[in-house]
Amino acid sequence: MREVNYQKIVEKRILSLKDGEIFFLEYFIEVVPDRNTIRVILYRLVEKGLIKRLAQGIFTKPKFSQLLNRSIIPDADQIAHAIARRDKARIIYAGNMALNILGLTTQVPMKVAYYTDGYPRKITLYDSREVIFKVGSPKLFSYKHESIQLVVIGLKQIGKRRLEDFENNRIQFSLRAIDPVMYAEDRALIPDWIDKILLPMISEEDR
Repeated sequence: MREVNYQKIVEKRILSLKDGEIFFLEYFIEVVPDRNTIRVILYRLVEKGLIKRLAQGIFTKPKFSQLLNRSIIPDADQIAHAIARRDKARIIYAGNMALNILGLTTQVPMKVAYYTDGYPRKITLYDSREVIFKVGSPKLFSYKHESIQLVVIGLKQIGKRRLEDFENNRIQFSLRAIDPVMYAEDRALIPDWIDKILLPMISEEDR
């Protein structure tokens, strides 16, 4: 009986992936029955430069950029969303990440945080950055409109006491994608102190 060459099987699967695609150790379970064997093979392929390890059990097939003349690696946000798709979980930007997306801060956090309706966890990436999934309340996932949800999370992160450090026009800029109809549909979910800040701005935009 001929011995199965699992490395060739794994390599063939990887070559079928798109450049830049993120994949997980579990992707090979149906063709390689032993997890330790998969780990050894993937380690060898990392050494060969065929793939790049992003975190424990998470890899990518590098994509070469002609413009930059080098391989480019998925960023932390892309990795987080790939994990969420694998786990069939929803995620929402949290904390300073929400502020960055809204344009209320230009600081890129070393710890990229999300609320999730899946399992909480912390994942350390290849560059020592961390992706953190925190359990979000059911109410947080009840918003119909992501833009409103994100603004609420951002203002909660700033907090009542620190809001005076933010100019109204900066907050107004983050509301540019929100119309009064959208706001009305989600208003019941918005905390009162945030509603008192946002409602006049939304009304002013409508005039």
